Amino acid sequence: MGVVYEGIDTSTDRTVAIKLLNSPPVLDPRESKPSEDRFLRVARLAATIPAHPGIVGILGAGILEGRRYIAMEFVRGVPLSEWRKQASLTVQKHVGLIRDIALAAHHAHEHGVVHRDLKPENVLIDRDLRPRLTDFGLAKGADDGPALTATGMAVGTPYYMSPEQVQGRKDVDRRTDVYALGVLLYEVLAGRRPFTGDSSFEIMTRAVNEPVVPPSRFSRVQINPVLFKNLETICLIALSKDREDRYPTAQAFAEDLAKWLRGEDFKVVVPRAWRVLRTKQAMRRAAVAAVVVLLALAATMFFRESKRRAGIPAVPPRAGAIAEYYSGTNFNALGLRRIDARPAFESGGQPLWPEGPRYWVSLRWTGLLDVPRSATYVFQTLSKEGVRLRIDGATVITNWGFHPPSTDTGTVALQKGRHPIALEYYHTTEQEVLQLSWKAEGDAAWTPLGPATFLHDPASFEPREPSSPRESGPVAVAGAQEGENLTVLEATGARPISKLYDSHQQFWRGRWSGTSQLWWGREVKPGDRLRLQFESGEAGARTLVLALTRASDHGIFKVSVNGVTIAPALDLYDADLLTGEIEFRGVDLRRGANELEFLIVGSNALAREWGPGSGLHKMALDYVLVK
Repeated sequence: MGVVYEGIDTSTDRTVAIKLLNSPPVLDPRESKPSEDRFLRVARLAATIPAHPGIVGILGAGILEGRRYIAMEFVRGVPLSEWRKQASLTVQKHVGLIRDIALAAHHAHEHGVVHRDLKPENVLIDRDLRPRLTDFGLAKGADDGPALTATGMAVGTPYYMSPEQVQGRKDVDRRTDVYALGVLLYEVLAGRRPFTGDSSFEIMTRAVNEPVVPPSRFSRVQINPVLFKNLETICLIALSKDREDRYPTAQAFAEDLAKWLRGEDFKVVVPRAWRVLRTKQAMRRAAVAAVVVLLALAATMFFRESKRRAGIPAVPPRAGAIAEYYSGTNFNALGLRRIDARPAFESGGQPLWPEGPRYWVSLRWTGLLDVPRSATYVFQTLSKEGVRLRIDGATVITNWGFHPPSTDTGTVALQKGRHPIALEYYHTTEQEVLQLSWKAEGDAAWTPLGPATFLHDPASFEPREPSSPRESGPVAVAGAQEGENLTVLEATGARPISKLYDSHQQFWRGRWSGTSQLWWGREVKPGDRLRLQFESGEAGARTLVLALTRASDHGIFKVSVNGVTIAPALDLYDADLLTGEIEFRGVDLRRGANELEFLIVGSNALAREWGPGSGLHKMALDYVLVK
């Protein structure tokens, strides 16, 4: 359709990407109009999507020297297809990236745009190792005319097209992008695409008619078989032939990937109609006895699934909600998991964790809500800052941002019986404001809900108690130079500070020294550097020990000593909060003063901010030890 140039916005002096329409000058204006209309449509469609960190934004559009152009954000990075070639990438990193792509796609879906061409070439990985979805040239909007959605017209890239997309169905919806996301995951697990062929026609025919061979048949991925099986099931559900059997939204797909990444023990809901045929030959060899066994097994699974969908656990449910208490507003570090049976959600003198921190925390309650009769119900939350309510896995209320105490409502139709429910909340001050009420549509009175009104499945509950890393009081590591006492030679972006472990210390795990650490973050970005001075009693090759903090919002650093690189890309991301020693052997040191430099080169694809706008490139140094 066009060619993309790097350009400069002279009004703001920023670099932009300019996509210029290919329009041969000899072409009759009447012949070029359909291409121009389509090009303009792409700009208008992409501009309807509000800004999102996972989508390349449209800055403007116009005519340049008689040719239409679209000005877009300039992303310094590489396509996903190139990024995948790095040998050091783990399955977890790939899965985290696909989860983020799914969330970006869901954002577009929520604003009426289906991408229809999700593939590695249309995802850019920027310097912060974050995926950016681009190229909406084949996208479908809510108000599209017949130009690109006419029945019988197949639009897309064959390897990533859903069966209904191949068939040219006019009612293609967000689930076609879920299928493409399943293909991206299949490539990670199997090292190949689900369907291949010598021509586009052959590939598309197989996508419609042939079963998906489970990726485990081809995979060389070396991970726990149980973990692989869960991930394989997520992938195959996304690749279901019938879109009714797929994840209903890209967000639901992303949520299961997020659970897998967190290592949660969860069961993926497999649609009853979903089947995986191993091979045609295997089906031919199947005996009558095997068919009987399969039918019996299917019946058993059907009844178990029916019970699960009705909210009936394998063992009798018990009173109280499963409550989790995290440090950070994005569920960064789990400190406590226990059964909560308080009468209401607001503290009311009965905080969930009296000895824990009261600010910059996030909380999650999960359980089963017993619905007395089938009806449409209205739920109401009163909260300060962030609140999110999910029922049966679907979001009913979400208001995830800084705001004064406010009331939000959501409506959902529920059948009589037990339904999985999850309430999430965060606050950054010591003031906790949270209430949850409900009523059937048409009723006058609201009924308060609290953990005591929930039930939970004991089989899904695994307690976690807070850690106590300083039971004997603060103790300094012998011979260590405390990070907070080191001389700062240079710091760009922000000055480091001495930071106490304070009331969040129960979340920390591992070995740490004293009461403080040297903390550098928030305003820093890739390219910023921190230079420190430490001492060595002797010259020559020594073992240098750095006690560095790992956390979910920490970055990736190039580490150098006296100008020599000792770690080109040290990744300090971790889903937990911990401080541990990292040894560097054979480091050439000078007697007396030496320089230690940290240069920010990016952040892990799984990283998440501690709080809104707090950044993803932090680091903290507890102590330095020379051996």
